[in-house]
Amino acid sequence: MTVVLFLFGYREIPRVLALYDLDLQLPHARAAIRGHFRKNGNVKDERVVNMLVEKGYMELEETLLQWKQRSHLMRILEGYIAPSGASRKFLGQNPTIEEQFNRA
Repeated sequence: MTVVLFLFGYREIPRVLALYDLDLQLPHARAAIRGHFRKNGNVKDERVVNMLVEKGYMELEETLLQWKQRSHLMRILEGYIAPSGASRKFLGQNPTIEEQFNRA
């Protein structure tokens, strides 16, 4: 079952990249998905494996229905963590115009 879900999700990566207009190379996106599967590769309890499979299927379904935002997928695929809170909006004394636009 896990292999079937992995292959189904693996096939849907080009569609997801097109739906969300992500500037990621296909091999990089596939490696990120593969890494998420390998992260839980040592789980042996069948109940936990079934729960992870169901969660993965729900994530895939929500992604294909476009219930996620682009930033959610970037965090999953790139591991991107943006500065949060006040540090995100902090500018120095003489910020350039690029810094002002990039802080959004």
